[in-house]
Amino acid sequence: MIRTLLGDVPDFHARAACGGKATVMSSRDDSGIAQAKAICARCPVLNDCRAWAGELREEKDPEMVLGGLTWLERRQGVPSGERRCNTCQQVKSFTEFGRRSKGKGGRQSICLDCSRQQSKAAYDRRVQQKRDAHKNSQATS
Repeated sequence: MIRTLLGDVPDFHARAACGGKATVMSSRDDSGIAQAKAICARCPVLNDCRAWAGELREEKDPEMVLGGLTWLERRQGVPSGERRCNTCQQVKSFTEFGRRSKGKGGRQSICLDCSRQQSKAAYDRRVQQKRDAHKNSQATS
């Protein structure tokens, strides 16, 4: 699979644990990604593969798990099992992001803490608007 996508691959790939498991390695759902990462975790050439995958140019980097990292993790420079929040910019565990059925990684782009803060701020704004509207209606009566 990797040879088909990228042409020449380093010699270490012949010893890789993912050989013949292209379907799992290119999975995009959470369970498939977890299986692919489990395969990488026990791979004898994990470090070589991760270094090689990190050097791929973006246009040649396939959207699959390589070196224990998803395409998005390799592009963001985020360790496996973690993600960078688009709001607070902190790197956090996947479990700190809500699930999302679409998109890469199956997780939301902002962490649960930031999502809660945004929801609370929106709620507070709506409450204040209602209070102001009520005061204005009483003042004009």
